[in-house]
Amino acid sequence: MAKYEIHFFCDECGETHPLGIGLELDDGPAEKTSLGDAYQGRAIPANIGIFMGNRTRCPNTGRMTTQKDNNQIFLVPIGWRGSLGLTAIERLHRGSAGRVRSPLQ
Repeated sequence: MAKYEIHFFCDECGETHPLGIGLELDDGPAEKTSLGDAYQGRAIPANIGIFMGNRTRCPNTGRMTTQKDNNQIFLVPIGWRGSLGLTAIERLHRGSAGRVRSPLQ
């Protein structure tokens, strides 16, 4: 069973953020994949679908936002490194200039 984080594209700031929720899947993707692509032609499992449409706070603007589009909600394997070579947690703590930023900023 592989471990994943759920990320979403934020309409408030235009970036992708982790929801801070992990889950385990038997049939998950090997790299970051949208729910729309991962479950094309199949029902999205209830343990994943429950997160769709939940309100969450954008860490950049502080405003509440919702993402209901399956193509803008992502399964990200824990430990997967994106184009910057950083894990999701490392990306969360980096500013636009690549500097580590305080969680209070």
